[in-house]
Amino acid sequence: MTDSQDLEVSLLIRKGFRHQIRAPLAWVGLPILGDSLYEGPPAPRLYLESRSFGFKGTEGDVGLSLDMP
Repeated sequence: MTDSQDLEVSLLIRKGFRHQIRAPLAWVGLPILGDSLYEGPPAPRLYLESRSFGFKGTEGDVGLSLDMP
């Protein structure tokens, strides 16, 4: 991060829904860098990234878990 006004946030999402993080952060005045839909500061891309991703299987299936480097 290069600007003293930038803030790195770590969040845990239990269930994924469309715009689940983007809308509430913008509502409290913390839009994501590059998020033009929610009036985030301009950037060449949307700076929303995932460190890990996973889901439980259904009816005893194994499911999937991925961790990013």
